[in-house]
Amino acid sequence: MYGMRAQDNAPATYFRSERMCRVNGELYFCTRENTLEGPYANAEVAAREIQAYIERMQKLSADSSNAAQPSSEGHPQNPTKTAIKPAETAEPSARPQTTR
Repeated sequence: MYGMRAQDNAPATYFRSERMCRVNGELYFCTRENTLEGPYANAEVAAREIQAYIERMQKLSADSSNAAQPSSEGHPQNPTKTAIKPAETAEPSARPQTTR
């Protein structure tokens, strides 16, 4: 299978493989990020968790790409800072006179 993932620098060949594996008799699945997720009670539960994991990763990818792009008005989509007004300075009133 030929393709390029969004985070890859150059095109590469990726081969599909079985995502589920057993480690010490427990069922896990492998991710592209080189993590083992699990253990799971059975293959059906693991298959559901694989799908949920893929959806989470796609959502994170979409959220991070949307956060980097400004909205159509040129403002950030999620403004977190508000304008800070400078503190008003007190006008110098009659200064106490010092005698020398």
